[in-house]
Amino acid sequence: RTVECCVVLHLCSIITIRAWFCCCVLIKSNMKLILLLLAIISVSNQQCLTKDDTKITTDPQARLALFSGQQQFALSMLQSVNSINPQSNIFFSPFSVYNALLMAYFISANHTENAIKKGIFLPETQDKLSTMQAYRLEKYFQKMRAYNGSSSYQLSSANRLFVDQSQQVRECMQSLFNEEIEIVNFTNDSIVVARRINAWVADQTRNNILDLIPEGQLDASSKLVLANAAYFKGLWQSKFLPENSKKEVFHISSSKNALVT
Repeated sequence: RTVECCVVLHLCSIITIRAWFCCCVLIKSNMKLILLLLAIISVSNQQCLTKDDTKITTDPQARLALFSGQQQFALSMLQSVNSINPQSNIFFSPFSVYNALLMAYFISANHTENAIKKGIFLPETQDKLSTMQAYRLEKYFQKMRAYNGSSSYQLSSANRLFVDQSQQVRECMQSLFNEEIEIVNFTNDSIVVARRINAWVADQTRNNILDLIPEGQLDASSKLVLANAAYFKGLWQSKFLPENSKKEVFHISSSKNALVT
């Protein structure tokens, strides 16, 4: 069983959601998103995430809070999507959507930061640095799991921030997100950038998701794309026996049937 999911947050104007082993969230920029990433905070302030980014001690509850936030977000999103299409089958990855929004939270400030923090169910008292430390720790564990390998499953997840070269990225943010940030040229080469993003998504999902961003979706007004791609392939612990399996009618709806094994 293979599952591939990808989420893209793009600063443009209307919010849409589409799915095909993939969720794509497009957000427009006239909501005046204030981004730490784009150096809107004074250059004299060298703190990126909080007023004191030098804190060394870690919050032992931050990782648990992050997991709890993911679970609450997943259930809330499932209820919301199901309420829109109550008669339809639903297949999506709340994990991918959550990770993309988490990246947006890290690079946001002021009202936008507070709104996203509430939307991804993080504790009001937990600061951004503690959440970042929990995110980095989980990312490290994911690398260790991939390195050690498993005969029963493959799991990978990656985030990427595609930033237009016209935007000034603060050095501290480049340091914090050195693995996630990629400088591109939306202004003069939006078609090439779309192909680059599609290539990255294809690589992360083992070529199971191709052409995620259709031609014309990005243009010179695009300034930032946040993407998360997740891949999972695993074996059933209890497999179906071929001799006990046969094709029978599956009722998709009251008027539509299909033969499945």
